[in-house]
Amino acid sequence: VQFGLWLFRYLATATLFFLGLWAPGLPQRPYMLLINEDEHDVEHTAQGPAAEDNQSTWQGFRTKVRLLLPYMWPRGSLFLQFLVLLCLGLLGVERAINVFVPIYYKNIVNELSDGSSWRRLATTVCVYVLLKFFQGGGAGASGFVSNLRSFLWIRVQQYTNRVVQVRLFGHLHSLSLRWHLGRKTGDVLRSIDRGTSSINSLL
Repeated sequence: VQFGLWLFRYLATATLFFLGLWAPGLPQRPYMLLINEDEHDVEHTAQGPAAEDNQSTWQGFRTKVRLLLPYMWPRGSLFLQFLVLLCLGLLGVERAINVFVPIYYKNIVNELSDGSSWRRLATTVCVYVLLKFFQGGGAGASGFVSNLRSFLWIRVQQYTNRVVQVRLFGHLHSLSLRWHLGRKTGDVLRSIDRGTSSINSLL
């Protein structure tokens, strides 16, 4: 019965996932209207009816990934590229540690029950303690590997933040004077802050 419920749960989850691929997404509205809801889009006043149709959230996924790829892989800096690969490797190490921790916990219980030698039991306990140190534990405490990955990712995050803000600053300066006269400065700055923080959180 439990296996049947487990199978039904994952089949239902997979069905909902594949249905979501064809589900309609948010209505496509001009970006300028999202910055200032009270003003009309003076730069793109002629929008066809196709822009208002509901589209799938997965439509244009390849284009979005291609847009974010330069921020994920820093070009022109071998050191930052090495940090990205190292952080990905540490992420895989974290997942492997999460698998081995309960295995060694099981081995400790089995060796205590079987009456194994003290040297073998001490070795297993030391390996378990070392894995717990790498994994972390307690009330939301992160381990050594997670802290090291977060520390190494700071340089990449700073690079991403700097590149995004410089490109956004250049894009704002390339817009026409009519666009700037029709915008509210507070709304534009709020959208800039939210946009850069969202990209950093996504990466």
